Amino acid sequence: MKLLTNQSDREEARLRLRELLALRGEWFCAEVEAPGSRRGVAGRAATSRAVSASGAAANQRAPASAGKSFSLRAGEWDVRARGGALHFVCWTDEGARAWRVEGWGWSGGKLTLRVARRMGAERATLELVPRASVREGELAVAAARRAACERFAETVRARPPGARVESARLSVGARRSEPGRYARVVLVRGRRERVAATCPVVTVKRYEVDSLLASALAWWSRAGAGARAKKQTSATRLWLVVARELSQPVAERLALLREAVRDAIELFESDDAALRGNDDAAAEPGGLEDGESAVEAPRSDGDAARVEPGGAKGEGNAEGGLRAVEVPPLETLVARAARFRRPPRAELSDMARRLVALAPESVDVIRARHGETLRFHGLPFARVRRVAGCERVWFGAAGAGQKVLLDEGNWRQLAKLVAELDAHRRAGCDDPRHAYYRAAPEAWLESVLRRDITRLDPGLVVSPLHAQLRTAREAAGARPVDLLALRRDGRLVVIELKVSEAAALPLQGADYWRRVEAHRRAGDLRRARLFGDLEVSDEPPLVYLVAPLFRFHRAFATLARMISPEVEMYRFDINEDWRSGVGVVRRSRVN
Repeated sequence: MKLLTNQSDREEARLRLRELLALRGEWFCAEVEAPGSRRGVAGRAATSRAVSASGAAANQRAPASAGKSFSLRAGEWDVRARGGALHFVCWTDEGARAWRVEGWGWSGGKLTLRVARRMGAERATLELVPRASVREGELAVAAARRAACERFAETVRARPPGARVESARLSVGARRSEPGRYARVVLVRGRRERVAATCPVVTVKRYEVDSLLASALAWWSRAGAGARAKKQTSATRLWLVVARELSQPVAERLALLREAVRDAIELFESDDAALRGNDDAAAEPGGLEDGESAVEAPRSDGDAARVEPGGAKGEGNAEGGLRAVEVPPLETLVARAARFRRPPRAELSDMARRLVALAPESVDVIRARHGETLRFHGLPFARVRRVAGCERVWFGAAGAGQKVLLDEGNWRQLAKLVAELDAHRRAGCDDPRHAYYRAAPEAWLESVLRRDITRLDPGLVVSPLHAQLRTAREAAGARPVDLLALRRDGRLVVIELKVSEAAALPLQGADYWRRVEAHRRAGDLRRARLFGDLEVSDEPPLVYLVAPLFRFHRAFATLARMISPEVEMYRFDINEDWRSGVGVVRRSRVN
């Protein structure tokens, strides 16, 4: 701490403090009260609040303080020389605050000011810690993920004797400035054998399994095409390493692939948390990350070996921290079904009928076990629940904050909301950028098809038609089936809808097929009378993948061809202006 005892010291401190403060656009400031300082009532009543410095560099920390703490942005502070003294002034939520600076210090990335005010009656120490910039946070995340990628490369290199790492890099991020979420490693064994290995370097949730696998398969395909273009031997095997909690859902997806592709993939589970870098990165919903593309599916040598576990899963086959996981045959998966979750009753409650009557051409109902959700062209705006034997209604547009309990005094408010939805959430809306128009587009497409599913396929039965069907009490993250329909010939149809590019679309459709087929074989659909008196044929369901004409991901064809032919899958290209009415532009078998 350098004390300011003369004019020369004060002038030097003024210039130096201005220079240091200008280095960062935002600072955290904590006021530490000096012993014996007399503070006013407001000061004594103030309580400290936690200071979060997430994303800060490793050598930065938030100051511990028994007084107030607050953040300051550029333009909210000033250092002035006035009346023979040096003053530090800042503007906070409580107004302007000014201190006379008696000493200062800069150490370990923290600026410390010894200050006083009110003629020395109040003395304190101000601790200012610079908040790291967004760019520094991105660099820190990228460094952590690169380190995890290097550790993963060393782990897989040790597994096949004599292997060397040809390349180890991160996948391309969703944006140019962002690091990727997956490690991409190519191993070379001998002169010709190449193995592609991949692993997430962030925490992946169960609902992201389809995106994880889609990204891995597309990268493997692209890497094989690149090697052939360079007249090199392509990687005929793919190693996929995941956390233990993801091994089962990943194995279930792998079972849905073609036999040649499935036999060329080895699945491993690992408990090594050190392989994961920064876990706070948000999930990219598109499956593939920007910059990744795919070409034709990689060829698989007939003698590509798979690691078979030496006993129970994960036992007796650990090597290099990895345990091989056996992929079950598809026939085994569909032969067993989870306990079927019977859909709720089809009858509408009295309150739901009254709400539907406000706009019968636009409002549809999603039934749940404990009530109903009413949607205006797919956008939820009210829900009906039965509480203590009485029907209660809460209303409010999705994302608009707290819902309002409906009573006789606010029906006019509900009617106003419906009128606003009718003005902004309709085809030909004057302002297509309005939040009501842009929200929940897939649910809007679903609501259009629910009114007349024959627009998609004239052979489908209009009713019963099940939307957002949950087939069982499955693990967290399991998505419901968008639409489950029945054709006139008795064949079940699983319909998955997208209005934006999603590489995982074929894998999602195949997983829904697996669940529905398991319940069909178990007889659950017949016992639950899911389609009333209509007969369901003894054939596997069809899968319809529906999206606007130019909204299929560039990797869709590659990934769809990898799906087993037992999963009969069709692509439906619909018109871009589907809000005005759905029309099928093209239909084709994709696998």
